[in-house]
Formats: sequence, structure tokens, C-alpha cells
Amino acid sequence: MAKNKRAESRTRYFIKSQAIKRGWNSNHPSKLGDCLEEQEIANFIPDIGIGVERPDFLFLLHFKPCMIVEAKNEMSKIDFAL
Repeated sequence: MAKNKRAESRTRYFIKSQAIKRGWNSNHPSKLGDCLEEQEIANFIPDIGIGVERPDFLFLLHFKPCMIVEAKNEMSKIDFAL
């Protein structure tokens, strides 16, 4: 039997749903939200200095970065994320 392969997109969906449950607004800051996704980070905060490797989520508090969340589909990839 083949090993179960989980899509990282499921992990990203789970992270977003958990953030919403905890009171975060998952909208883009331009819509008064708290959340930037991977491809949006450098566009919204050009001088953030994260280079080519971007985290999956950047949560903002009062429009300032406060928490980075990286999504992985396997526990074995957690060291790389850190």
C-alpha cells in the first residue's frame, strides 16, 4: 500500500482556519486584515529582508510583523522550516 501523501495546501488551510478561530483576521492588510501569505509579503513590506525563501504566512499586529508560520506536510521537514 502506498504511503499517505498530504498536500501542503491542506496544512495551509488548517493554519488559516485555526488563526481565524483564535481571532486573527485572515484578510490582507489592505482590507484591514492581519495576514500576508508567501507571495504577498515582499510586495507589502519590500524591505523586510527575507530574501528568496519566504515563509508561508506572516501575521501582523497593528500592521507590524509579529508572527511567522511555516506550513509543512510532513514532520520530517520541520527542521528545514526552522
